[in-house]
Amino acid sequence: MKKHRYLIIFSLIFPLILTGCGQTSLSEESESSLDPNIITSVADEQKTWNLEVRFDYGFHVEDTLTMLYNDIIPFFNTEQYGITDLLAGDILTIRYTGEIRIQETYPATIGPSEFTITDVSIIRAKVVRLAFYEQKDYYTNFITVDGSAKIYRVNFPYIIYPDNTFSAFDDTNLGRAYYGTLRGDMNTSEVSALYTTNRGRELI
Repeated sequence: MKKHRYLIIFSLIFPLILTGCGQTSLSEESESSLDPNIITSVADEQKTWNLEVRFDYGFHVEDTLTMLYNDIIPFFNTEQYGITDLLAGDILTIRYTGEIRIQETYPATIGPSEFTITDVSIIRAKVVRLAFYEQKDYYTNFITVDGSAKIYRVNFPYIIYPDNTFSAFDDTNLGRAYYGTLRGDMNTSEVSALYTTNRGRELI
């Protein structure tokens, strides 16, 4: 009678032991795959990632214009892929294999990763000539000077000079025309950056 009782108890407990072991393994595997800060591609699978060229205006390094890819410190040299003269609003498309880990700081950085960039291409920013129109609470409106009277929104009213220094837009800048860059991959009325000169781009 006792033997039968032991067999029944063991038959009930044994599947639970097996199930528990399986759950631990699944949890460990899922932990990294659910991490939003890890961009992965399985062995030799090509992935693409679009990065917008942006600028930090002295918040990262005082009085210094710092280029960013999205909000990430650049982690590759575009000149190796024949791409030079980047402007805010340019869109870089990288193709890579492996795993890229993003450390969420400001600016963000690429953490310890194993990846290989196989190609980089670019969609150049559009450029429009603008002048100050009106100041709003949280942004500034500029208007085209070609007679079309289109309004463009500037969220970060800084002026970038030819030597890549910059200054905040203020009353001393009124009445002048500037060159605003727009994201190259979409139709938008939001200006990526304001330049005092056109850097060789065709105007829209």
